[in-house]
Amino acid sequence: MSLDNVSMRLRSPEEIEALETNILTYENPDADPKSKRVLVSADNPGAFNAMQHIVRALMHDSRCSGVVALMSGKAMENFDKECPGFTHVRDEETRPDGSKRLKGIFEELGDLSEKHPFDVALVSISAKDGPETSLLFAGKGVFGKKGFLGFGRMKTYMYVDAWGGPGGAFKLPTDQMEKMDGIFCNDNLAKGIIHRAYPNFPEQRIQALGSPVAEHIDPSRVKENREKARQELKISSDSFVVFYIGDRARDYEGHSIYNPNSNIETFEKTTDVLKTWAQKEKNRNRKIAFITRPHPRDEEKARFERVVRATANDMPPNIQIVFATDTDGERDRRLFGLCADAANVVAGIIPTDVQMAPLRGSNGIYLAFPERGLGKDIQLQIWGPLVGSVETERIKIVSSAGGLERAFDAFLQETSYGSSASSAGATAGIVETILR
Repeated sequence: MSLDNVSMRLRSPEEIEALETNILTYENPDADPKSKRVLVSADNPGAFNAMQHIVRALMHDSRCSGVVALMSGKAMENFDKECPGFTHVRDEETRPDGSKRLKGIFEELGDLSEKHPFDVALVSISAKDGPETSLLFAGKGVFGKKGFLGFGRMKTYMYVDAWGGPGGAFKLPTDQMEKMDGIFCNDNLAKGIIHRAYPNFPEQRIQALGSPVAEHIDPSRVKENREKARQELKISSDSFVVFYIGDRARDYEGHSIYNPNSNIETFEKTTDVLKTWAQKEKNRNRKIAFITRPHPRDEEKARFERVVRATANDMPPNIQIVFATDTDGERDRRLFGLCADAANVVAGIIPTDVQMAPLRGSNGIYLAFPERGLGKDIQLQIWGPLVGSVETERIKIVSSAGGLERAFDAFLQETSYGSSASSAGATAGIVETILR
């Protein structure tokens, strides 16, 4: 299958341009003679947060001759800052009439691969139409080194940074996808979720090597980080802090469970419970901070903010509302980290950071309200029978108002800070595998 056919069927070059896909290159001056060239891709913030650690490790590994990064969406906003040393590539072509045009992204990538074919591609997931899709369906044959009879011998790996399945590319017919050499994920729960979504992929090639993001969270500094974060967010040190992470309803578009208002309805139900619970806690002089944050890709962000601000007018006096978002990508990412550090509880429908919460010294709540298209439907769609494996002592799934109140009560009695990370060596393990 040619790349042009795949691109036309999946997403046109014009659409890719509209989403601001960029190509960036890095050449390693200290590379060994037999080093390998690596192509990486990322689109959304979660994928980039993990991929940045892998990219920086590759830049300083003599077994890597160079890295070409295909970045789009929110990932591109942060790439230059976190991975300095890359060069933006965008060549012009002169037409027969003398006029000039910018080359298309995959045309440019094809030119780069002709000069220096790629040995390895490491792609990350996106909810829909990310740059990884074309690489998974036609990358080996188009961009990789050629082996016997011209067949591509580039190795292709995917890193799944979350616990929500392998992404939008797998909504397409996977029997037409080129053979992947491996999938990296955070733990055995994530491995089970991926295997459920992609049952024909050999389970032994799904490697639970840990999370590069979790690897860089220092449990010994959790208490210090919490104090600093609360100072910056102007939240008192003795407040009980709930951090609601908004979802993007359109990620489930096309599924029978799709509810375009799933995020706002879940927020409103959570707010109703918190309001009732806060009234009870007011008698104990309990101060509560409720941090709310829209999903960075949510098209309904402005509407969500209006709902949050209207809600703030109807809260008990012991609740402080903090609406946490920023239009600048770098500042927004830092703000997210502050909110996660400040929280006693991280809550949402299915965000990655609920799983990460114990590492930051907080607790996680998956909101599984049973109404159509809300958390319970979404979680069953993605996790299926694995939903029973999600809960731990510090991560709960709640499906009712009473259950949410009981979870708040339980997490008031916090006895320890950050748990030890089980992801030590995750970045090194991924780099070792792809450069082997």
